[in-house]
Amino acid sequence: MTHTRRARGGAATGQVHPVLYAKGTHRCVDLRRLHDVAPDALIEWRSEYAKAIGNGSLLFATPAGMVQRSKDGETASPVRLDTTWTRKSELYTPPELRRLIDDENKNAFDILVAQVRSPVGVVPFVGAGLSVPFGFPGWPKFLEQAAAFHRTPEKVLTLVKRNRLIEAAQLLYEPSPDRFQRLVEKWFGTPIADEQVRTGPVSVVPLICRGPTITTNFDRVLETAFRVAGSGFDRPLTALEPDNVIRAMHRNEHVLIKLHGDALDRSARVFTGVEYRRQYGAGNGSRRGRPAIPMLARVMFTNRPLLFLGCSLDKDQTLDVLGELHREVPGVTHYAVLAADHSIKKLRRRRDELGHYGITPLWFAPGDFGRIQGLLEELLHEASTRVIFKPAKPATDARPPAITDAGTRVYRATDVHAKDSGGGEQRRRLTRRIAQRLLRGDVAFFLGAGVHLGALPRAHEFYSSLSRDYGFSEKDAQRAEVAQYLIDREGKAQAWAAARQKIVTAGSQRSVVIDLVADLPAILRRLGKDHVAHQWLLTTNYDVVLENALASRGEPFHLLSHQVDGEYEGRFAHRDLTGAVRIIERPEMIRRLGESATVVVKLDGGISWDPNIPESVAISPLDFSVSAGRLLSALPAVAREVLRTRSLLVLGSAMRDPHIQQVVRWSAGNSRMVKTWAVLKPVTQTAAQYWSAAGVELLDCDLRDFVKDVRKELA
Repeated sequence: MTHTRRARGGAATGQVHPVLYAKGTHRCVDLRRLHDVAPDALIEWRSEYAKAIGNGSLLFATPAGMVQRSKDGETASPVRLDTTWTRKSELYTPPELRRLIDDENKNAFDILVAQVRSPVGVVPFVGAGLSVPFGFPGWPKFLEQAAAFHRTPEKVLTLVKRNRLIEAAQLLYEPSPDRFQRLVEKWFGTPIADEQVRTGPVSVVPLICRGPTITTNFDRVLETAFRVAGSGFDRPLTALEPDNVIRAMHRNEHVLIKLHGDALDRSARVFTGVEYRRQYGAGNGSRRGRPAIPMLARVMFTNRPLLFLGCSLDKDQTLDVLGELHREVPGVTHYAVLAADHSIKKLRRRRDELGHYGITPLWFAPGDFGRIQGLLEELLHEASTRVIFKPAKPATDARPPAITDAGTRVYRATDVHAKDSGGGEQRRRLTRRIAQRLLRGDVAFFLGAGVHLGALPRAHEFYSSLSRDYGFSEKDAQRAEVAQYLIDREGKAQAWAAARQKIVTAGSQRSVVIDLVADLPAILRRLGKDHVAHQWLLTTNYDVVLENALASRGEPFHLLSHQVDGEYEGRFAHRDLTGAVRIIERPEMIRRLGESATVVVKLDGGISWDPNIPESVAISPLDFSVSAGRLLSALPAVAREVLRTRSLLVLGSAMRDPHIQQVVRWSAGNSRMVKTWAVLKPVTQTAAQYWSAAGVELLDCDLRDFVKDVRKELA
């Protein structure tokens, strides 16, 4: 069966596979039978194979001759593949392996999501793989480096080469236990800076874990990561505290169980042969009456499912314990995030081995260690949300639109030169600062009804019109009182129906302000600022003019709509780029919304741009008061991070409602430094003084002039 030719990544759908051969220290992948695969696809395949199999360097037999691939590129090789080479294994092609990974992960992922959502959750079991990015060595590297301090380093190195690591550690330990301890402290006891643990897989682990965490690592990476995430451990425990370990597991206490001890405390360490025999014992216990780790493992490994992270899960004592327990209690299932293998034989054998231990794998492509964080974030996202609608096929293309002028208004030179209406130089200085922050991606927008510039009625006009329809004299009443009167008289559903009709009737004409924020992603991409092109647009407007403006430009966007009441009261509904709609149930866990795109946040709900989003709206004084107390906690963590770290630009809002004041003040922080700007006209002295204390600077300017100045600066 032949392969189908494709422009990139030509997916091999037939039974012909590349073959791996070995001769001495050389490895060679035979690609000569893959005549129908596109040349550029073969180049990509060679890169993936070299990274996964050859540790960066690998030989390839191609239809055009022998090639050596290394980190510096490809060169012709004089080596020949002949009958003296040993056939090792058939290999999956990279596209074939990716499809296999996707298919196997689907079922395992859904089961693991259900487990994480459950009250008991999972217990992370963290190995050395999560500490390697912080400069901590794996055992082989540590032992190789420590061998230089031994009187017969060649013996240590020989044992390491044969993968007899426990014996090598014992050989290093025996001449001088104190020296060995100092080496362990030096290599594994180094402090970790807070900034180091804010990214990478280890930054996600604290969000998944609510109870105990287990590790075999000596270092302090997990302690730092959990503390920085705001969920520091109550205390660390070791295998020398069996009663405390059992109690922590039974009570779901938030503790770190350092199964093999700590770099700074040799008393509970498990590294050398003596230490292994003492802690793991012979199966019935250990010397001096202390329970062996296998005895504790019966509680730790059967109390709830484990999620192995950064563990190779090669043959070791942990697996021996798991295997014995799985034979006794076959229903116990654990999970592991593991690298797959291009070798068909090895991957099948690996799958069977894991099954004997009761471990369900979540695979990632060989060498693609960055995928670990992605898998954990997807797991966290799915476990923290509930799907209420999923389209049969994606509703939109999630990729950014091409960088063209399509759908973007072209502004003439006369358009971007505003007539100076007083204070023009100050305005230009401020708009220049704002434009610079836009170019750095440091601004989030807050849009009120004034951004429509009269195309739709402002809040006061809107409620005045409603009050006249119902014969309510609102001369001395606030707009919230008008809304409350309508709700008390007609009920909220009828009051919203009347209000909704006025919004729809008013039309959907776009203003220059809406045009600016909708054009901004394409403008930034044309300026080479692709990495900051996507915007955060928070709004209290009930209409869908903004959503329609983005859609008309082909600009993909996430939509977050606050559910003020109804079945999902107090939560946000999230429509992603595929058209799926989810209810965010654990907002503190949502650090990403999926593929990067502009985000529209409807703080007061309103008309649903997508009919699959439940329509909910804040219109009464009670709605606004309740929102002031819960809106920030309902926002997903990624939105709160944006408010915390970016400047807020308020356009078209007087910022009078309590929940809006809460958001603006929280974003501004307590430093009293100017972090938020609001464009108003006119600005009273009282308003300027009032908001300056909260780090908000008011700009007395017509929105049309402001938009023209910003466009001029960006142009």
